[in-house]
Amino acid sequence: ASYKDALPEILEVLRAACVTHKLPLAQTWVTCAQQEKRGSRHSDENYRHCISTIDAACYVNDPQMQNFHESCSDHHLLRDQGVAGKAFSTNQPCFLPDIGSSTKMEYPLSHHAKIFNLKGAVAIRLRCTRTGTADFVLEFFLPTNCEALEEQKAVLDSLSGTMRSTCRTLRVVTDKEMGDEKMLEVNELNSFGPQGKNKVEELSFGDQATEHREEASWTSLAGTSKESDLAELSIHGMLSPVGQGLSPAGAQTSAQGSKGKRRTKTEKTVSLPVLRQYFAGSAEAQSSSSS
Repeated sequence: ASYKDALPEILEVLRAACVTHKLPLAQTWVTCAQQEKRGSRHSDENYRHCISTIDAACYVNDPQMQNFHESCSDHHLLRDQGVAGKAFSTNQPCFLPDIGSSTKMEYPLSHHAKIFNLKGAVAIRLRCTRTGTADFVLEFFLPTNCEALEEQKAVLDSLSGTMRSTCRTLRVVTDKEMGDEKMLEVNELNSFGPQGKNKVEELSFGDQATEHREEASWTSLAGTSKESDLAELSIHGMLSPVGQGLSPAGAQTSAQGSKGKRRTKTEKTVSLPVLRQYFAGSAEAQSSSSS
């Protein structure tokens, strides 16, 4: 199956999120290799680390954001840049309260974001059960008048519920998958040498699922599997399944566990452990109500 098979559902999720929560813009990012997209920033060295938007899977809810969306479409990012790049590189949901305050190195589009008065942004990496190992990062921009952290928390909390109710075949990426695929990339690089680069991309993002990937446990964001009973999909994990070894790479299974996670002062992106601290209360409430 082609990665494009997941786009109708993704667009439905983005539209529901924007309309329900008055979000100005939501976008989908994938690797440039996955959609065979070329750009001025590409080189042989960085092509496999470059990401770009899928224009057919973006939702502009506020017409004033059309120009910003076009800037995002034109300006590709490297993994680790912006919340979308961070979600790709860390396999964790990433949230930034004020993306316009980022440096150009941290987020090359920060100047554009400031011009359009964009503040909070959150991104999460997902896969579709029908499209193999194709990776998608969904990026949501909070309302421009939503600046207070408490207000942003409330929007994120509501957004989580909307995604749980609209996602049917979208799921998070497990630790096991990430580990297996990193090992596969290393093996391919060793086998093919410098010329094996394109082959690695094909294996990493192609449609063929190896046996260990097929066996990897997962839970649907829609909560249709039995595992979802044990994996509460709440805002403190930004839709990531917790418990039973389903946590994404680097995730803790409790709010207290996040104390072991350290971040530098210059790394402003708020990732899963910090989100757990923010939303521990609402997570406990959701867990109690579901039991």
